[in-house]
Amino acid sequence: MVTRLKEIMGEKGMTSVALAKAMGVTTVTVSSMITGKTQSLDNLEKAANILGVPLWRLFEDEEVVKHQLEYDAYYSSRLVCPHCGAQLRIVEDDTTPK
Repeated sequence: MVTRLKEIMGEKGMTSVALAKAMGVTTVTVSSMITGKTQSLDNLEKAANILGVPLWRLFEDEEVVKHQLEYDAYYSSRLVCPHCGAQLRIVEDDTTPK
């Protein structure tokens, strides 16, 4: 699986050589991580920590995740009829005596 590692390295101004040195691995290992030839969760976690990003950012763009969270929040706040799936609307009853 190809990650966003190269893109994030560019954002952070880090070269493959510098990342390899910080991780204690070879540049071939970092190159393999970038191209998706080898994936080690331990190495991906190390790279994410060194780059100062959460691990999920190596796989997903921040804007995509933000959009998904907004979508989930919007639809999780809706009431849906358990029988037919129709969206329910709550209306205040203004006929109640005050």
